[in-house]
Amino acid sequence: MIQEPDATPSNNNSADLLLRFLPAGKASAESDLPHLPYPPSGASPPRFHSSSHSFPTTKPRKTLHWAMAGLILFSFTAPGALVSVPFAVGTTGYVLSLLILSLFTAATIVGCLMLLEIYQCNPYCQNLPELGAVALGSVRGRQLAATVQLSNFVGFLPVSLTINALALQGTLGVAPEHSCLDYYILGISVLCLLSTQARALSNTQALSLLSLTAILAAGAIQLGVAFSPSLMPSPPPSPSSSARMFGHPLLPHASPATEVVRTLLGVTCMAWSFVPCFLVVELASAMPAPHHFPRALFLAAGLLFLLFLGVGFPLVHRWGWDLPDPSYALPAWPAAASVSRVMHALVLLANLVSYTLDSVPLVRYCQRVWRPRFNLQDWSPQALGLYLLLSLPSFLFGVLAALVVGNLLALLAFVSALSVPWVTQILPALFYHSWRRRLSSASSRSYAHPTSADNRPDEWILALPPSLPPSLPPSSSTSPLGRLSLLLPPPCRGRHPRPSLRERKISARLCRFGRGHEFPDLCGGGGGESEHRGVAGEDPDRVWRVDPLQ
Repeated sequence: MIQEPDATPSNNNSADLLLRFLPAGKASAESDLPHLPYPPSGASPPRFHSSSHSFPTTKPRKTLHWAMAGLILFSFTAPGALVSVPFAVGTTGYVLSLLILSLFTAATIVGCLMLLEIYQCNPYCQNLPELGAVALGSVRGRQLAATVQLSNFVGFLPVSLTINALALQGTLGVAPEHSCLDYYILGISVLCLLSTQARALSNTQALSLLSLTAILAAGAIQLGVAFSPSLMPSPPPSPSSSARMFGHPLLPHASPATEVVRTLLGVTCMAWSFVPCFLVVELASAMPAPHHFPRALFLAAGLLFLLFLGVGFPLVHRWGWDLPDPSYALPAWPAAASVSRVMHALVLLANLVSYTLDSVPLVRYCQRVWRPRFNLQDWSPQALGLYLLLSLPSFLFGVLAALVVGNLLALLAFVSALSVPWVTQILPALFYHSWRRRLSSASSRSYAHPTSADNRPDEWILALPPSLPPSLPPSSSTSPLGRLSLLLPPPCRGRHPRPSLRERKISARLCRFGRGHEFPDLCGGGGGESEHRGVAGEDPDRVWRVDPLQ
């Protein structure tokens, strides 16, 4: 018997944490996972085995508003998008960049709505690996989701550390060519390690609001410097460096293959600028009203378009298309200038929040595996040290990768190209397709084969009607993605909607010809009634109660 999720366990005896790092025997994960999807109401969550590490003892409180969830989604990648927007717009062109960004954003939102629909039917899931186990119905779904999601989280850590180190150099007024970046990576890593104590995304609401303020202020400073020569003189672009509507001009000594790679790199920057699929389950499980999550998606997407149109387009129009990084690599940004140091301080603050948002789900997963009974509400020194120990493996990998890999842009391109499309488009489509097929097959099997006492599906599966209901109550239509919950059972266990007029005529004919004993539910127990007319004054839209075992 495991402890209930609302209980408050203790974090004593933390020495046994070291034992969890040793290889353990194979757990019965297949038996722990649900073999059938569970409805949002009228059924209990799957019974996890006590040895399973996927069912934590404590859950974060559901206090996250949809507006704050949207800010968290935007702050997750906005600092990196701020410094790469001019490069993406300049290499792909004004019109083409807007079209590509719209395509990526729309596809990502559709993928998020697919994951949200699955989560609303399985509200006990708290992360993407658990949702994958439900969608695919086996431990393979858990492993696939964990591999794709966590590999991106781990791969982004060195990128975030390097960007933070560059921002720290600019804040201190140190020119990058006159100092060693490795020392700044080691220095800023201390703050990044302490930021992992947030533990839950619902605890980062104030940080996300602070990050939004810093991003808007940094963008305003960039625009002020670009259009106000009095702040910091910058030469206007020559006609040869002006951006195009589609693509970019060829450099004098560059090969066509190099220019194609440069264009694809700009497309890659737009791909990882909006990745809410990483945090759909984590944020929805922390919201008291998960059906409002689409509002958070559209809020984050609107802020991203504001960043592209309000900062990227004007900077490219002012400085030309060939801008590798307007925050660090431009000669117009002297290291000793006060306005430059203020802007770098704002970028540093926003990137620290981005590192926190990236590390919270990663360390939380490690806590579920290595310390499943950890109390998230325990802030004692012992609990702080234990959680710090849980975050060390991913933190050390990020620091070592940032020190070894010297090219930040290449590292970011490989991380985004290998993992972002899997999580934002491919994985949601795979999960949703498998989930719908399993729902349909479970419904057909429950009516095609008689049930026995030893092998009987859940009652909510037996209560599924032979055909899909023509409509659902408004409360079940919470997603704009085509009313995906039509495949779900009725909200009340063991009940069917009132039969249509054609179905009642067929039942009346059966009862009239003396076959009422074969259909007791339709003929009132096999009597001579032509149909069940109910009592006077009843609701015409009431539901009929049916015994699912008959």
